[in-house]
Amino acid sequence: MASVSDSFRDTMRLFGRHERVATSLLLIVILLVCLHTQVVDGRVLFLVALLVIWPFFQTRLQWLYHRHFGIERSPFPAILLDAVLIGVCISITEFSIAPSLVFASILLLSLMTVQSFFGWVLVAVLCVASMLISAYFFGHTGSGINQTPILVTVTSIIALMVHIVVELVQSRHRVQIAERQLVEAQAKTTHFMNIANKISRYAPSQVWQSILRGDRDARIENKRKKLTIFFSDIQGFTELSETLLPDDLAMILNTYFEHMSELAKKYGGTIDKFI
Repeated sequence: MASVSDSFRDTMRLFGRHERVATSLLLIVILLVCLHTQVVDGRVLFLVALLVIWPFFQTRLQWLYHRHFGIERSPFPAILLDAVLIGVCISITEFSIAPSLVFASILLLSLMTVQSFFGWVLVAVLCVASMLISAYFFGHTGSGINQTPILVTVTSIIALMVHIVVELVQSRHRVQIAERQLVEAQAKTTHFMNIANKISRYAPSQVWQSILRGDRDARIENKRKKLTIFFSDIQGFTELSETLLPDDLAMILNTYFEHMSELAKKYGGTIDKFI
């Protein structure tokens, strides 16, 4: 089971890395088109340089987060940093409608893994705060709201469509891998149950059940206990076996053993052997 979990964790980490690289590339393309159409000035190149190393920084941050809190937890610190970055991107493009909507959509898609309402509010507040602070710092007045070049609009729409397609493909791959891991886990569970059923025929139920639960180790050990031993004999069995056919005798013995076994199991007894 550990190998299955490790494989699943490595696969999910690889998918996350691919998503972050694809998202950064799309943001870079939009910003460069905005620079080409003079929606932004040359200062955007610093943001482009940051986006180049951003996926690798996020990968390291997410790895540290999952190492401490487990892969089941959403990488919330990375999402908070994404909110700050998206806010800066919206501000630096002079609040142009098409790029801003794409940036906001990318942030919303990353929020799908966040389950708490407080997390959504915190991400929104950070995004708006970073947007306003960067607008004040760079002196952006929001002139892009009134007019956005057609090339920027088309590029933004295409980038959004590509991002959605990448998310859908990655989600489909995640589902397929999860289903395959589930089938493998079920097969291992069935295998262990078959082994347990075989062991149960040769070991007392109290022993093998405690081993499966993890209450005790499967090792030879000595333990002092008070025991009650019950020996049961069938009176007149020798004379009876001489007068009955073997099939009839076997039927009587099987019935007797069945009832005695049920009684022993009911009261927590262990059957040592049948003679």
